[in-house]
Amino acid sequence: MDSNTKHQLIRDYINCYNSFDIEGMLSTLHSDVKFENIVNDEVTDRAENLVEFKTLADRAKELFAFREQTIEKIDIEADRMVVAIDYSGVLAVDLPNGLQAGQKLNFKGKSEFYFKEGKISKIVDII
Repeated sequence: MDSNTKHQLIRDYINCYNSFDIEGMLSTLHSDVKFENIVNDEVTDRAENLVEFKTLADRAKELFAFREQTIEKIDIEADRMVVAIDYSGVLAVDLPNGLQAGQKLNFKGKSEFYFKEGKISKIVDII
């Protein structure tokens, strides 16, 4: 798969993420997709296949009134593409950690994307 195709898959995935289009997100992913969300070096969420990923995505969709990932930069590495992300969101619900509905979240992070058979096969979100 060439780098232009990989770039487009990433853009499609993020555009669907931003618009809460779960089915669109899933269409960019391999059936054996792996996902990890890492915050402060700790894995906070994980999915081992498309079904588990959909469950996480459906749950996350309910947490936000608004969310947006903006691509700052994409670096091509040997086996992956590393995307610098600027993230903003507004919570739709109160969370157990004390964050309140209506609270704005802003942070920078990165996402590592891996590919197999013309689809995204692994995503690692790191904050």
